[in-house]
Amino acid sequence: MTDPREVTAPTTVAAAVWLAALAWAVLGPSPTVRLGASATLVAAAAAMSGSLTGQVAALLTLALLGVRGVRDDSVALLALGAVGTALLVPPSLAYWYPGRPTLAVPVTLVVIATGLVASAVVVTGVRLRQA
Repeated sequence: MTDPREVTAPTTVAAAVWLAALAWAVLGPSPTVRLGASATLVAAAAAMSGSLTGQVAALLTLALLGVRGVRDDSVALLALGAVGTALLVPPSLAYWYPGRPTLAVPVTLVVIATGLVASAVVVTGVRLRQA
Protein backbone atom coordinates (compact mmCIF):
# COMPACT_ATOMS: atom_id res chain seq x y z
CA MET A 1 0.00 0.00 0.00
CA THR A 2 1.32 3.46 -0.83
CA ASP A 3 1.70 6.25 1.69
CA PRO A 4 -1.18 8.73 1.21
CA ARG A 5 1.19 11.57 2.09
CA GLU A 6 3.49 11.05 -0.90
CA VAL A 7 3.38 13.39 -3.86
CA THR A 8 1.38 11.99 -6.78
CA ALA A 9 0.83 13.13 -10.36
CA PRO A 10 -2.51 14.88 -9.57
CA THR A 11 -0.78 16.75 -6.74
CA THR A 12 1.95 17.85 -9.12
CA VAL A 13 -0.60 19.13 -11.64
CA ALA A 14 -2.58 20.92 -8.92
CA ALA A 15 0.66 22.46 -7.60
CA ALA A 16 1.43 23.82 -11.07
CA VAL A 17 -2.08 25.30 -11.32
CA TRP A 18 -1.69 26.75 -7.82
CA LEU A 19 1.64 28.41 -8.70
CA ALA A 20 0.19 29.92 -11.89
CA ALA A 21 -2.85 31.18 -10.00
CA LEU A 22 -0.59 32.62 -7.30
CA ALA A 23 1.27 34.64 -9.92
CA TRP A 24 -2.02 35.97 -11.33
CA ALA A 25 -3.44 36.68 -7.85
CA VAL A 26 -0.40 38.75 -6.93
CA LEU A 27 0.45 40.35 -10.28
CA GLY A 28 -2.94 40.40 -12.02
CA PRO A 29 -3.74 43.56 -14.01
CA SER A 30 -7.18 44.13 -12.49
CA PRO A 31 -9.12 43.30 -9.31
CA THR A 32 -11.44 41.00 -11.29
CA VAL A 33 -8.51 38.94 -12.58
CA ARG A 34 -6.98 38.80 -9.09
CA LEU A 35 -10.29 37.62 -7.60
CA GLY A 36 -10.67 34.88 -10.21
CA ALA A 37 -7.07 33.78 -9.66
CA SER A 38 -7.69 33.72 -5.91
CA ALA A 39 -10.67 31.40 -6.42
CA THR A 40 -8.41 29.15 -8.48
CA LEU A 41 -5.89 29.16 -5.60
CA VAL A 42 -8.56 27.79 -3.26
CA ALA A 43 -9.64 25.11 -5.76
CA ALA A 44 -6.06 24.00 -6.46
CA ALA A 45 -5.21 23.89 -2.74
CA ALA A 46 -8.33 21.79 -2.13
CA ALA A 47 -7.26 19.40 -4.92
CA MET A 48 -3.91 18.90 -3.16
CA SER A 49 -5.32 18.58 0.37
CA GLY A 50 -4.16 14.98 0.75
CA SER A 51 -0.45 15.85 0.63
CA LEU A 52 2.01 17.92 2.61
CA THR A 53 2.40 20.19 -0.42
CA GLY A 54 -1.35 20.78 -0.32
CA GLN A 55 -1.25 21.62 3.37
CA VAL A 56 1.40 24.28 2.79
CA ALA A 57 -0.53 25.63 -0.22
CA ALA A 58 -3.74 25.78 1.83
CA LEU A 59 -2.05 27.71 4.63
CA LEU A 60 -0.46 30.16 2.22
CA THR A 61 -3.72 30.57 0.29
CA LEU A 62 -5.75 31.42 3.38
CA ALA A 63 -3.06 33.81 4.63
CA LEU A 64 -2.89 35.54 1.24
CA LEU A 65 -6.67 35.93 1.04
CA GLY A 66 -6.88 37.37 4.54
CA VAL A 67 -4.00 39.81 4.10
CA ARG A 68 -5.06 40.94 0.63
CA GLY A 69 -8.70 41.22 1.67
CA VAL A 70 -7.87 43.57 4.54
CA ARG A 71 -5.14 45.47 2.67
CA ASP A 72 -7.30 46.05 -0.43
CA ASP A 73 -10.48 46.63 1.60
CA SER A 74 -12.08 43.78 -0.35
CA VAL A 75 -15.08 42.08 1.17
CA ALA A 76 -15.09 39.70 -1.84
CA LEU A 77 -11.60 38.41 -0.98
CA LEU A 78 -12.59 38.01 2.67
CA ALA A 79 -15.71 36.10 1.60
CA LEU A 80 -13.55 33.90 -0.61
CA GLY A 81 -11.28 33.39 2.39
CA ALA A 82 -14.27 32.25 4.43
CA VAL A 83 -15.29 29.76 1.73
CA GLY A 84 -11.69 28.63 1.44
CA THR A 85 -11.52 28.12 5.20
CA ALA A 86 -14.63 25.96 5.13
CA LEU A 87 -13.12 23.90 2.28
CA LEU A 88 -9.49 23.68 3.43
CA VAL A 89 -9.49 23.45 7.24
CA PRO A 90 -11.38 20.13 7.70
CA PRO A 91 -9.10 18.19 5.30
CA SER A 92 -6.06 19.78 6.95
CA LEU A 93 -7.14 18.69 10.39
CA ALA A 94 -7.92 15.21 9.06
CA TYR A 95 -4.46 15.12 7.49
CA TRP A 96 -2.64 16.04 10.70
CA TYR A 97 -4.92 14.11 13.08
CA PRO A 98 -6.05 11.03 11.12
CA GLY A 99 -8.68 8.78 12.69
CA ARG A 100 -9.31 10.98 15.71
CA PRO A 101 -12.84 12.34 15.88
CA THR A 102 -12.45 15.44 18.02
CA LEU A 103 -13.89 18.87 18.44
CA ALA A 104 -10.86 20.31 16.65
CA VAL A 105 -12.65 20.91 13.34
CA PRO A 106 -15.66 22.85 14.62
CA VAL A 107 -13.61 24.81 17.18
CA THR A 108 -10.99 25.73 14.58
CA LEU A 109 -13.67 26.78 12.09
CA VAL A 110 -15.41 28.96 14.69
CA VAL A 111 -12.15 30.67 15.66
CA ILE A 112 -11.13 31.33 12.05
CA ALA A 113 -14.64 32.42 11.06
CA THR A 114 -14.71 34.88 13.96
CA GLY A 115 -11.46 36.41 12.72
CA LEU A 116 -12.80 36.65 9.17
CA VAL A 117 -16.05 38.26 10.31
CA ALA A 118 -14.09 40.76 12.40
CA SER A 119 -11.94 41.56 9.36
CA ALA A 120 -15.02 42.04 7.18
CA VAL A 121 -16.55 44.38 9.79
CA VAL A 122 -13.34 46.45 9.85
CA VAL A 123 -13.20 46.62 6.06
CA THR A 124 -16.88 47.60 5.85
CA GLY A 125 -16.35 50.27 8.51
CA VAL A 126 -13.43 51.71 6.55
CA ARG A 127 -15.53 51.76 3.38
CA LEU A 128 -18.41 53.53 5.14
CA ARG A 129 -16.08 56.21 6.55
CA GLN A 130 -14.59 56.81 3.10
CA ALA A 131 -18.02 57.23 1.49
